Amino acid sequence: WANEFYWVIILIFGILVILLLIIVNEGYKFLNENGYIALEIGYDQKDKVLELINESGKYDDIACYKDLGGNDRVIIFQNSLTS
Repeated sequence: WANEFYWVIILIFGILVILLLIIVNEGYKFLNENGYIALEIGYDQKDKVLELINESGKYDDIACYKDLGGNDRVIIFQNSLTS
C-alpha cells in the first residue's frame, strides 16, 4: 500500500500546483481594481511562489509575512491591472 500512497501524494501535490497556477494567472479577473490575494505557503515555498507571481506580470505590492515561528507563511499581492 505504500506504493499506492506514494502516487496519491504525487497526485495531490500536482493538483495543488495546478490550483496555485490558476490562482496566480487567473485570480486578477475576480478582484476589484487594486484588490489583493493572500496565499498561505509552506516554509520553503516563498522563492518559487514569488517567481510565479512576478512572471505573471499581473500584480504589484507583493509582500511575504512570517508566522510566529519565523517561517515564511503568507504572500499577499495586489492586482495591478485596471478594469
